[in-house]
Amino acid sequence: MVRALRKTKGWSETTLAAKIRVHELAKELGMTNKETLDLSKDLGIGVKTHSSGIEEAQADRVRRRAQRDGLVRAEQPEEPGKGGASAPARSESPAATATSSSASAQGKAAPTSPPPADG
Repeated sequence: MVRALRKTKGWSETTLAAKIRVHELAKELGMTNKETLDLSKDLGIGVKTHSSGIEEAQADRVRRRAQRDGLVRAEQPEEPGKGGASAPARSESPAATATSSSASAQGKAAPTSPPPADG
């Protein structure tokens, strides 16, 4: 009798098929999450979100179809709707953000530094 070398949570890893998440597969293929989800659904693979896990055999089907259809890219494009301008800047301290948002909520302009004096 051959035993698995490693056990996790009471079940052997050798008895379970390997899984990969859709967003990992999308990154590997250089596709957007939406493109990979749509392709998976077209192939009859039951996925709901980009964080859904699929069997390695299903991932191989998606890889082959993407290559056949010419959808594979060298680099994954940015997801639509994820613009850098819409996300708040991370360099601001929470206190500065709270000050500027409370000032704008009161209808006042946030304090700014005076312009440099002309010499």
